[in-house]
Amino acid sequence: DEQNVDRVNNKLPLSNACGQFGESYQDLRCPHASESFMECPPDPNMQMIAVVKGENSEGSVPPFFCGPKQYFPFTGYYDADTNEILNESPSKNRAGRSDVSACCWWGRGSAQVKGV
Repeated sequence: DEQNVDRVNNKLPLSNACGQFGESYQDLRCPHASESFMECPPDPNMQMIAVVKGENSEGSVPPFFCGPKQYFPFTGYYDADTNEILNESPSKNRAGRSDVSACCWWGRGSAQVKGV
């Protein structure tokens, strides 16, 4: 699965599960109409945790997760210096998201990161 590598203000927002480097994964579309059958509608009730093996360039960054706003109204960030998840206040990714609702799109092989 994809790993959290996009720092915002020297923090790794947990909301990067919804997109890194300014992307909004659930807004990505297949480039050709003939491929649109491969798109999946976002499921705001889906809840899961990614599978990550080993360390990435940031060290032992926690895997991405997603879940409904009723459980995760906002997410914080991972502090690589202290190896802690700080979830007391919202931390936005580059696309402005601070939640992880309907963001379960990482690591889908050739169809990776395609939303509706």
